[in-house]
Amino acid sequence: MFAHDEVRFHPDADGSVLTASVGLFTVAGLVLLLACGNLGKLLPVRGIARGPELAVRRALGAGRVRVMRLLLLEALLLSGVGAAGAAAFLPARRAAKVDPVEVLRNA
Repeated sequence: MFAHDEVRFHPDADGSVLTASVGLFTVAGLVLLLACGNLGKLLPVRGIARGPELAVRRALGAGRVRVMRLLLLEALLLSGVGAAGAAAFLPARRAAKVDPVEVLRNA
């Protein structure tokens, strides 16, 4: 295969591809920063809003462990749904790793 420094874009496109890549990564980073900020503000509000529900559960006899298990199970379920959504991107990642030279040779 090619060494990393031997694979080049068209000479006229080298600079523009680098500029576009830096711009794209900057925008992606800003979107990620906004998402983290939103999550950081929403989680405490969600906890405060669930306070009465948890108080009723405790008043009806649920122990601390049971309430903690409920919250942990809910968090794990949400994480699992998020992980399943991320798994949908694995085929796209695999397709991005395809060597264009090999594809063109076999076409």
